[in-house]
Order: sequence, then C-alpha cells, then structure tokens
Amino acid sequence: MQTDFAYQCPVCQHDITVSDNVIGTIVDCPSCDSPIQIEVPVAHQVVDHTPNPDAPRIDYAEREENILRELHPSMFRKHPIRYIFYAGIVLVGLLGIINTMANGDLVAAGGWLTFTSWIQWAISGAITLAGLILFLKWWLEIRYTTLIVTSKRTILRKGIVSRETSEVQHDDVRNIQVDQNMYERIVGVGDLAISSSGQDDLEIVVLGIAHPEDVADVVRDLQ
Repeated sequence: MQTDFAYQCPVCQHDITVSDNVIGTIVDCPSCDSPIQIEVPVAHQVVDHTPNPDAPRIDYAEREENILRELHPSMFRKHPIRYIFYAGIVLVGLLGIINTMANGDLVAAGGWLTFTSWIQWAISGAITLAGLILFLKWWLEIRYTTLIVTSKRTILRKGIVSRETSEVQHDDVRNIQVDQNMYERIVGVGDLAISSSGQDDLEIVVLGIAHPEDVADVVRDLQ
C-alpha cells in the first residue's frame, strides 16, 4: 500500500507531496526546481497531557506564604519618659564636655586643661557614654524584636545573639488579646498577645507595637 508524505521546500517554502517509494532519494521541487533530499520521517512520542485523577493534587495558592505585616515595638510612643530620660543623659554629658572645653582653666605653660578641668571632662564623658550605652542597648532590643504576620501564621522573633522564635498558625488561634490604656489609644500603640488551642499560656506576647487592633483584625480574618 502506497503512502503519501508532505514535505516543505527549504528554498521556496512550497509544500509538496511525495510517495513513500522516493524516500531516501532527491527530487526536484515543482515550484522552484530546487533539489530536495527526501529523508525518512522521524516518529515522536505522543505525550498525553490529560491529568491522572488518581495523582495527588497540590494547591499552589495554599502553599504560598505572603508577609502581610512586619512590625517592631515602638520606642518613643510606648515609653516616652524613658526615651526622654536617656536622651537627657546624653545631652547633659555633651553639654558638660563642651562647657569644660570652653571654660576650663588652662595651664599657662602648655595650654593644657588643669587637673580639675580634666576631672570634669572625664565625668561628663562618662555620663555621655552611659547614656549612649543605655540607649543603644534599648534600641537593639527593639530592633531585634520582630512581629511578622503572614497569610498562614503569626511569628515573634526576639534576641540579638541567641534567637527565640514563637509562632502560631492562624487556624490554631484560640485567644487574641489587645491591651491599651487611654494614653496608648491616643498615640496608637499597645500590647498584643496570641495563644493557640494547644497551649494554656500566651505563646506570642509583644509590647508596644503600633496599631495592635489592626494586627489582631488581620489575624482574625485569616482564621
């Protein structure tokens, strides 16, 4: 039984039809008279793209996890007195250094500060350094305390050298607490605590975050 095959001329792109008895020979294109090598057709495996109903299904939309909120506790709004106190220590120390350098008695011979002025300068410098250390320590504690709310869970990470991580899946949330006094409600800051159904204690407790009620509403919507 004779079978016909369709080929395309590589010169004029014209389609021609040949029988199987000329496979492996050279024929002339009826359109442009160019010689064409008639090669043996190559078979390709047919791929069935029909899904197997018994194969396990993965919902990629559920597998994705997006960050919805990422917050650090507030320094000034939660503790304004502490903030002003630390800033005041640094300011007092700096003013003492400036005053000592500007008004200190100079030794006539070499223009150096007297011993008394050096003591005053050292005390002022120690006060400044103490204020900076206290402020920097507090800032690092705030910077390395992070509350993250994703599309699946709430995560609290704490610690500079050693890291402590607590997380609660939204599906497991049993209790959400928001604590704000009158001042905190005015400035938009407060405390947030979350516990899961498997624990009696509050697993996530973060103090002084901005707009804690909004964060709680996000968690409630994802339960």
